[in-house]
Amino acid sequence: MKIYTIGSTKKSASTFFGLLKKSGAERLVDVRLNNVSQLAGFAKRDDLKYFLAELCGMEYVHELQLAPNQAMLDGYKKHGAVGASTSAGSSTSLSSAGSRLLYHAS
Repeated sequence: MKIYTIGSTKKSASTFFGLLKKSGAERLVDVRLNNVSQLAGFAKRDDLKYFLAELCGMEYVHELQLAPNQAMLDGYKKHGAVGASTSAGSSTSLSSAGSRLLYHAS
């Protein structure tokens, strides 16, 4: 299984869905904490689910366990990229993870 990320910010619907369709992915996993407000219409949860099925033949899943928590998003908005500690003790960066979506192709 291959896992990729894609952002919807600053992309037209045509570009966004065109890239997803070309990828051959079967499922999009939405890892955004806030996926229903202040977004381009096509990126809102219900619209995204519909367009993925109709235009790309993809399944939509919203997975909050993979989303950055509110404190991480608030820190990002205030200071830019925020480091997050992982269980292995290494550090990962929350750059634009609040607006990223995962998809996978088999």
